[in-house]
Amino acid sequence: LPPLPQATRKELQDLVSNVAYLHNSANPFHNFEHATHVVMATRKIFSRMQQLNTNQSNESSSQRIVQLIKSDPIVQFAATFASLVHDLDHPGV
Repeated sequence: LPPLPQATRKELQDLVSNVAYLHNSANPFHNFEHATHVVMATRKIFSRMQQLNTNQSNESSSQRIVQLIKSDPIVQFAATFASLVHDLDHPGV
């Protein structure tokens, strides 16, 4: 992927800072640290997907889904963003 423009990078940094602020830091598990761990795990899964060979003639439906995710940066961004905000304002129950 091409590098992001500086203005876009700043917007994303501000967004992540706001998400960090909105997480309930008093929650012992559903907090920003946990969110960052889920983001890293999601990115690791994408990294592993990139290593898979899915260019076979008789692909299964799961192989087609992997190929779709591998080839679509918007899908990867959406999943990464969802990982970041999945527990936002979680009550901790």
